[in-house]
Amino acid sequence: MGNHYEAGQTLASMMVGFKVLENQSNDSQAVVNQCRELKKITDGVLENLHRLSISPRPATLDHLGLIPALRQHTEMIRSQHNLNMQFEVVGEIERLPNELETAIYRIVQEALTNIVRHANASHADVLLERNKNSIIVIIEDDGIGFDPKNREINHLGLVGMQERATMLGGSITLESFLHRGSTIKLEVPWQFES
Repeated sequence: MGNHYEAGQTLASMMVGFKVLENQSNDSQAVVNQCRELKKITDGVLENLHRLSISPRPATLDHLGLIPALRQHTEMIRSQHNLNMQFEVVGEIERLPNELETAIYRIVQEALTNIVRHANASHADVLLERNKNSIIVIIEDDGIGFDPKNREINHLGLVGMQERATMLGGSITLESFLHRGSTIKLEVPWQFES
C-alpha cells in the first residue's frame, strides 16, 4: 500500500517539475538542472517498481534449486548485457531452506542489477562457497566503483540487501574503490551435516 502511495506522490512531484521546466524554457542552464533532477526522481520510481515486481520467490528456485537457478540467472545477464561473467560453486550445496535460498538469490540478483545499471563493468564474478559453519557469497565486478560512505548509494538496493542478510543472522560487507570495481560479500551462518 505504502509503495503505491509513494509512487503516486513521486509522479505528482514530477508533474510539478515538468511545469517548472516549461516556465524555464528560455534559461537553458535551469532547464538542464531541472532535467537532471527529474531524471533522478524517475530513476527512484523505476528502482521501487523493480523491487515491487520481484515476486517473493522466483519459480525457478522451486523447480531447480538455488545453484541451477543462479546459474541460469547469471547466464541470462551474461547474454543480455554482454558481460563477461563467471559463476563458481565451492563445496557441495544441496537444497537449503526456502527463505535462505530466496534471500541469497535476491541478493545476487540485486547486486547484478546494480552492476549492469551503474558499474559500467566488463567482468563480474559470483562465487558461492560452503564452509563448515556458513555459506559465503561473493559478487565482484571490475566497474567504476563507488564511495561506500556516500549516502546516495543507498538507493542501489544495498539497504534491502543488508535487511535480507540480517534476517538470516548473516552479514554483508561492501568494498569499493572509485574506478577499481566493487565486492559484495554475504556470509550466512549455516550448520551443514557432516
